[in-house]
Amino acid sequence: MLNGKVTDAEYTYQRITYVKPVEHHYGKDEEQPYIKYGCPVCELLNNKHQVTFGSNNCPLCNVNLIWEEPTSSNRMRIYKAIYGMGGIATGGYFKSLVAADCKENVAGLLCEEHDEEVLITRVDETDKKSEYADEHVLTTERI
Repeated sequence: MLNGKVTDAEYTYQRITYVKPVEHHYGKDEEQPYIKYGCPVCELLNNKHQVTFGSNNCPLCNVNLIWEEPTSSNRMRIYKAIYGMGGIATGGYFKSLVAADCKENVAGLLCEEHDEEVLITRVDETDKKSEYADEHVLTTERI
């Protein structure tokens, strides 16, 4: 099974995939236990080999490696934002879910997403965390 993450980007071709190396535990009761790491992609293709701890990429298939599990401490909080934008003809009110490090970053992320100024009415923190470690707008709908 592959564990990892895909970073979000404006376009699909800009997304980057990272996979967590497979841990192989060795050592008997009398021996000092130790761990060897392998590339999960190569192992799925029956090409097992060892990967050096901390390497950024697999030396054979060049897949990006991530050594830390995404934890709730480094995941972004999810905020629900209600805001207005646009002129009389095309404007309106919108609701977005935004993954951000703090409440103060939500307005800037929405401005970047829509490429125009937004007028924030309300921002509430939800009890959910993003599965990604970067800030971005998750969903937007007109209300």
